Amino acid sequence: IFTKDGNVQVIDPADIIKTSILTDNGEFYMATSRGVFVLTGNRLHPLRGIDLLKDATVCALTPWKDHALLIATDFAGLFIYDGNQIRPFHTEADTYLCDNQLYTVAVSDDCLALGTVRAGVVLLDKEGKNPTFYTRKQGLQNNTVLSLLFDRDANLWVGLDQGIDCIRRAL
Repeated sequence: IFTKDGNVQVIDPADIIKTSILTDNGEFYMATSRGVFVLTGNRLHPLRGIDLLKDATVCALTPWKDHALLIATDFAGLFIYDGNQIRPFHTEADTYLCDNQLYTVAVSDDCLALGTVRAGVVLLDKEGKNPTFYTRKQGLQNNTVLSLLFDRDANLWVGLDQGIDCIRRAL
């Protein structure tokens, strides 16, 4: 934590941080192999009510509708945490995601992009429907997606383990 007077305070997560996010309302969340935590003051507190994730590896966190948090796991699918409880977020691409190891997530105003380790990108509407798949067959340089980012024109930039691709005007 950087303080106004220029000092730095280190908070030890006691584990490797797998992913983290600072939301627009200033909340800091992070996931380790021990669970998902929120920073309150200068202490990390485990999220309450997320027992559904006890055997899953969280690979991505992103803000979701109505101040909720979208939690992505590598093989167990997507979940929505509303601040009190967690629920599965089922999509029309669930089987595909679980078979191909979900790794990263990006959200635009009307689109959810999901990057996999084995099979490229899946684009869905925000209800989890109408999947569109992008793999090497559709022009990606390879199928290992490590990062995703929507630009201000809704183009999706795809960081691969062998380069960068752009999916123009996603959905």
